[in-house]
Amino acid sequence: MKPRKRRTQIFLLMFLTATSVSVQSADNSAGYHPFLTNKFRLGVGVFTPLKRIKIQVDGTEPNSDIDFNQALDHSDSESIPALSFSWRYSKNWLLAGEYWSVGSRNGTVLTEDIEWEDGKLLAGSFVDSAVDTSIVRVFFGRSFLQDSPSQEFGLGAGLHWLNIKAFIEGDFDDGTSLEFRRENVNADIPLPNIGTWYIYSWSRKWMASASLDWLNVSIGNYSGRLLNGQVGVNYQISEIFGLGLSYSIFDTKIKVDNAGWRGAIETSQRGPLLLLTASW
Repeated sequence: MKPRKRRTQIFLLMFLTATSVSVQSADNSAGYHPFLTNKFRLGVGVFTPLKRIKIQVDGTEPNSDIDFNQALDHSDSESIPALSFSWRYSKNWLLAGEYWSVGSRNGTVLTEDIEWEDGKLLAGSFVDSAVDTSIVRVFFGRSFLQDSPSQEFGLGAGLHWLNIKAFIEGDFDDGTSLEFRRENVNADIPLPNIGTWYIYSWSRKWMASASLDWLNVSIGNYSGRLLNGQVGVNYQISEIFGLGLSYSIFDTKIKVDNAGWRGAIETSQRGPLLLLTASW
């Protein structure tokens, strides 16, 4: 992502936050943001992350990571649809979820050798490649500070379900000859995690929020860490609809050891998330 574009996004978030503080005294008499009391919340919008993905596919010996951005010249940024929801099914308990998918495809001439399992793709050869990561987040939480109508603190546990697909197609050097073929990896990775969130509202129109999910765990054929966090603000446009802007971080580093894939994957997605929200 170009520095100018990233600075623009940061300034936009700072501007929205500063604007919210400036209207605090004007709106305070109108109550607090409906996110603190309404039963249902839905968000539909656009996530524009600065992204990076590295994949390792081991053969008889551990291989080095393939950086899809640098080695295969994949785009480091894209704008993708994002969905979120929350259901407050009792006074203190809620169920929340999110979905988004990040992917890219590109053909390029290699500037350096790369290794995939026991094969090698040589510098100067043309390769086609693609990668896609889809994320579903489900979270159960209990809220606290119910005696304070302007804020909410919560703790809970959930699951991030990652579906990862990738392929590289080209002339593989197996040590004795070149063979044109496509090599694929595909995995569904469940990552349980613990999480927390905090909401503060100073008026009917405005609220600020922060959330964090984290875990370092080994489960079945997978082991690794996950970090998923957001910080942002929401402005209530009408009785039902609002507009939210936040900065989102999603980082994982996972080792895989099963029959179809022995290696590792490392992903990083960081950027602004803009949502049209509805609550009732």
